[in-house]
Amino acid sequence: MACSNDVSTLAEEIRLRKKTRFRSAGRLMSLAEESPEQTIEILRELSGDPLPRIILGITGAPGSGKSLLAGRMIAAFRECYPDKVIGVIAVDPSSSISGGAILGDRIRMMQHASDPNVFIRSIASRGQTGGVTLGTMGIISVMGVLGCDMVIVETVGVGQMEFAVKEVADMVAIVMAPGQGDTMQFLKAGMMEIGDMFIINKADRSDFSQFFAQLKNALSLLGRSAKNPVLAVSARDNTGLSELFFVVEKFFARDHLLWEISRKERLELLIQRAIFSEFQKRLKNVLEEKEQDLLKNILEGGTSLSFAVESLIEKLK
Repeated sequence: MACSNDVSTLAEEIRLRKKTRFRSAGRLMSLAEESPEQTIEILRELSGDPLPRIILGITGAPGSGKSLLAGRMIAAFRECYPDKVIGVIAVDPSSSISGGAILGDRIRMMQHASDPNVFIRSIASRGQTGGVTLGTMGIISVMGVLGCDMVIVETVGVGQMEFAVKEVADMVAIVMAPGQGDTMQFLKAGMMEIGDMFIINKADRSDFSQFFAQLKNALSLLGRSAKNPVLAVSARDNTGLSELFFVVEKFFARDHLLWEISRKERLELLIQRAIFSEFQKRLKNVLEEKEQDLLKNILEGGTSLSFAVESLIEKLK
């Protein structure tokens, strides 16, 4: 585990724009991934530094073309804002065996690797819902110190488990595509309720118009059609991306003061969950030591459930 001095030194190297700042940023991001305690140390150190102006979450079911779209968005951002820096956090599924990830999103974005105004970080989901963890917020903070104007958080893409991206992003774009079933599937999954904007990718397909009409009708049923824009893009043909950034800027102009308040609330929620997670981990270790005896006593009536909980809490003090 890194000590406070290590975190301070790495942060200062980034602030002073030293030649090693990208290496230092990478090390801080790795520390943020490793444990909640180290993430909180990093967040504390960087609390006085600017965060990215916009944190955009991109989520949606597998097969909607999120990764290709994210790559196209990098290119479009650099064209629209040549003097600004963009960061991308690409969350890949963790292996249930090794715990690692293939990091396929970084491979797809390799054409931007030599651009000094683009910083891409692939992270493993580590089994978290939606693949988003407290560590993601730590990485976003480091990207802010690097000077990133916008950070895109692209999630794993596992259908009904995408809601956690709302906890780190200022606004969430739901990516859909024709051929994934009708929009009622997304409505039942609850995904439409977390979206601030909806991107229909693969607009070059022949069945696009029907899917577009279904989505507009579904949003109308939810009473959200006026507030939540639906954009048509084609990552393959590289069309519709300029309007996407125009819409993002409209959201920023309207809501950025609310975002500042929401960021603090979201961070407090993530820290709370990190505390619960650490408590569960320690509790599990205690249970493993005497689990069979404890369970046997409860089942035989020798120990009440409430007494067992109290005794376990005492052991954790």
